Amino acid sequence: MTTEIKVEIKKLPHGELPCYATVGSAGMDLYAAVDAPIILRPLERFLVPTGIIIAIPNGFEGQVRPRSGLTAKHGIAVLNSPGTIDSDYRGEVKVCLINLSDQSYEIKKGDRIAQILITPVPKIIWHSVEEFTIDETDRDTGGFGSSDARGRTPLHYAAIQGHIEVAKVLINKGACIVSQDCSNRTPYYYALKYNHPEIASLIDDHIKSTKFLTDKGADRSCPPAYIIEQSKQEAKDAAFIAVMIVAGVTPIVLTKTTELPVTIIILATIASMLIIGGIAYKLEFMRAKHELSSKLGEVKLNDAPSCSQQPT
Repeated sequence: MTTEIKVEIKKLPHGELPCYATVGSAGMDLYAAVDAPIILRPLERFLVPTGIIIAIPNGFEGQVRPRSGLTAKHGIAVLNSPGTIDSDYRGEVKVCLINLSDQSYEIKKGDRIAQILITPVPKIIWHSVEEFTIDETDRDTGGFGSSDARGRTPLHYAAIQGHIEVAKVLINKGACIVSQDCSNRTPYYYALKYNHPEIASLIDDHIKSTKFLTDKGADRSCPPAYIIEQSKQEAKDAAFIAVMIVAGVTPIVLTKTTELPVTIIILATIASMLIIGGIAYKLEFMRAKHELSSKLGEVKLNDAPSCSQQPT
């Protein structure tokens, strides 16, 4: 039996009332109430107004969640999902959207941008104890690599269910991409088995990147940082050589070709060292970074550690 809850709502002049998309919808759609279209560029976020104010009853909260279609098709998600609207909040409801894709996305007035659910919230009273009185569990304080009874990690399940954005977050946070479950299956195996090629490709790229960079001496815990650090080191070396050349050549040239005082020659030499050294550092950094990135892109899959069991 469906429980009905009366919630007071005030529609602002630029707003539109939330509504259920279907009879069985759990949440109501929220609509963008923008004066002009908003262009949300890749990885940009924007607080989108909805043009409504709601008075949530005590004992309840409003949860703002992303629309699955908008996230799956365009990579538009609610940044603080689920966003919480407290029962004592009386301001305009706004949705913090982020573009997780590599393409710009336009938000227009009246677009369905998120959904809102009104849910009960129990009041918590902390009870400090020395020992728990409830049953102990076999769960520890596991992180991104924690596995369940079948040996599967969160990355395994992201690969099984096709959650590409979740997989990206897990991998960026250090999830083990070659972890095997109790059936000796890796996340890559499940990505192929359940027809999620984008996740398989993501894992492939990360495996190749990690292998290529760690072979060059990168720290396995954060191999991408190697490109930046190595480029900086090569840039420093180039800048040092350039400065030494300028320090040796400039005073000789100025002494032979001009009648400038020694003080001016020294100052001119120092200025030249700073300018040429800075230019040399920047140019070498860009060159080294481009070269390493290009080599990384040329790495073949067969250079990677084995984890690509083909599903049967």
